[in-house]
Amino acid sequence: MVRLLSDAVASVIVMRHCLRSCPDVAKGGAPGFDWLANYTSPSHPMQPFEVAEYQCLPNGIALVEGIGRQLAGTVPGPVVVEADSAAQRDIDTAHALMRGMGLKEGDMIENPCIFDPSAEGCGFCDEIDAVSQKAAVEERWNEFPMSEEVVDLIDEFQARLGEGEAPAFGEITDNVDEGSGYYSGGTSIASQIIEYLLMEMGGNVTEWGWGEFSREDVYRFLEAHIYYREVQDRALPLNVRSHSYMSSEILSTLGGGAGGTRVLVGHDSELDALASIFGLEWLTPPFPRNATTPGSGIRFDLSSKGEVSVSLHYQAFDGTDDLLLADAAWTWSGGKDTVGIAELKEYVGGKLSDECMP
Repeated sequence: MVRLLSDAVASVIVMRHCLRSCPDVAKGGAPGFDWLANYTSPSHPMQPFEVAEYQCLPNGIALVEGIGRQLAGTVPGPVVVEADSAAQRDIDTAHALMRGMGLKEGDMIENPCIFDPSAEGCGFCDEIDAVSQKAAVEERWNEFPMSEEVVDLIDEFQARLGEGEAPAFGEITDNVDEGSGYYSGGTSIASQIIEYLLMEMGGNVTEWGWGEFSREDVYRFLEAHIYYREVQDRALPLNVRSHSYMSSEILSTLGGGAGGTRVLVGHDSELDALASIFGLEWLTPPFPRNATTPGSGIRFDLSSKGEVSVSLHYQAFDGTDDLLLADAAWTWSGGKDTVGIAELKEYVGGKLSDECMP
């Protein structure tokens, strides 16, 4: 269950949206094989979801309401909830959270620019070009090569799925695409199908995983999905452009003296970017290290002594709506559980881009 820092005076929670449906389009795979089902045997077709693409699953909404009920009263008030209104699933997640917390849905604040300052209408951060995107992802990839464990997991996952029309994951060379700057290839396709299974499992979809995969299988294979995200979504130059504004707002909320709790409802990319900028790592069992699962949230708590602690709330998708809390680690603090707000501002502030803040 969640806890309240005994003398917390201000909190910020940055939360990923609900469990949602997935598209069956394959992105970044082998040429001519544009559907996820091309990469699985005929006995393992991709089961369609009951809601439109990228929208919250019914059980996803129910679980988020459970998060709200369990968070209520554990954070300093008043509570303000903001959402990336560019995505309906984020709005629906924010509303479900507010219902659970006993807040009025109409009080939700639409704030798309804090999630994507380069979006149309924000006007203060140019979208990064594909060449710069590619260079940053390639640098991250070189710094963070795939382990043999992940290679073996992807091969095992392919064996469980069977042979499809497309080449096997291991036969599709990984690369950073020239046109988009995105990490592509066999690892990308495996990651997409693993996330599909996670959403099915958490969403309590009938016959999820073709009735063959266990929860433990999904927890284990998720390591390959997280590796993909570690490369694609934790390149610091990209994170600084996309999340300087959000990072600055987190620091301002914690250190501004107004108190209360600010909840920002967005995407897994928010959690990955903040981990990169703030220097964070975490372990949320039964998931692998640095998982950014649906409904999970990074929580910053400021004490009355000016010390900041950080934790992750999440659910295990184990048939309950229990909200779990795990401490996160500051990778740069020398093992300290808390850091001073002034120290945190110095560490984070030196990375931020004035160009991408209003």
